[in-house]
Order: sequence, then C-alpha cells, then structure tokens
Amino acid sequence: MVPIPNDPGGRRMSEDEMVEFITSAYGGDLACPDFSFVRAQLAARPYDSAIERIRALDALEVAESIDLNYEVCFGYEMVGETSIWVLEISMVAPLAVLARAGGGYWHQLIYPSGEGLTSVEEAVFDILGAQGIEFPSREQLEQPLDMSLAFTDPENVRVYHALFSDEDFLPWQFSPLYPELSRSE
Repeated sequence: MVPIPNDPGGRRMSEDEMVEFITSAYGGDLACPDFSFVRAQLAARPYDSAIERIRALDALEVAESIDLNYEVCFGYEMVGETSIWVLEISMVAPLAVLARAGGGYWHQLIYPSGEGLTSVEEAVFDILGAQGIEFPSREQLEQPLDMSLAFTDPENVRVYHALFSDEDFLPWQFSPLYPELSRSE
C-alpha cells in the first residue's frame, strides 16, 4: 500500500483511494483525462536534486529518457559495472518503480524492503526515500483501471499506465520471473 501523498499521518491508500487519487490528478474524468500536469512537472523538475545525488554514486551512469507521447514519468536508465536498472518517477504523484533490467527488458521490480539488494540499490532507495518517494506494490500497479489512453487498449489499462507509461503492456510482463503475465504474441 502506498501512503497518501502529503498526509502527515502516513496513512496508506486503499485500492479505491488510489483510483480516486488518480482520477483527481487527471482532472476528474478518466474517460477524458487532462494531461496538463505534465507540462507543470517538466517545468518544476521536482526530482532533479535526487537524480543528481544518484548520478554522484560511484561507477554509475544515469541517462534520462522521457517520451511525452506516452509517458507521464521521469525515466532513467542507470548502468553500473555489471548491472542495469530502470527507474521511473511518476509526474502524477511522488511514486516510483525501480527494476533490474538488461537485454532490452525489465527483469525484476525491486523494493526498499526487498532481500538481496545491492549497495547501489540501497543507496538509490535511500536517496529517493529522503525525497518522500514511495514504491507501489506490483499488485497495486497491476490493478485494472477504467481509463481512456491513446496507446493502451481499454481492457489492458492498469494503475501502472496511469502513473507512468501508456504502453499496451506492463514492462515486467516479459520477465521469466513473472511467467503468469507472459503473453504469447
């Protein structure tokens, strides 16, 4: 469960509250979402200081990748000596996903409380956590959402798509770690 942004009590959002929050962020109508917040977030760039701290980590290269045609997040590829990660920070709310990646796809979503984190992963989580950024669970991200998007078929829309990227798939669905999601194309 994700904390309600700007809630001093740190109360966690239920699934219904997450949908209500997303609906509000998109102007109140998910059938005709308002993406005007994207321009404001691009101008404000609220996470640049955290990204600069991540860039300062030893032996880590960080490249930004934002495609406003389908993304509502600040996207980054982070390359270490032997590892690659994808980091997406939502423009909708202080929420992010971090995944181990390589070979053109995401291997595994990782979380601050996960086991077997590398020192780089721990440092990234510490930096982002200090900015108040939270990481929705895979279950929350995969929750179906009744929302009209340009590229994702209506039956495929999930909370992930509203928070991060309008692609007609979940980036981790092709990982062998999540065989229940794999689609035969």
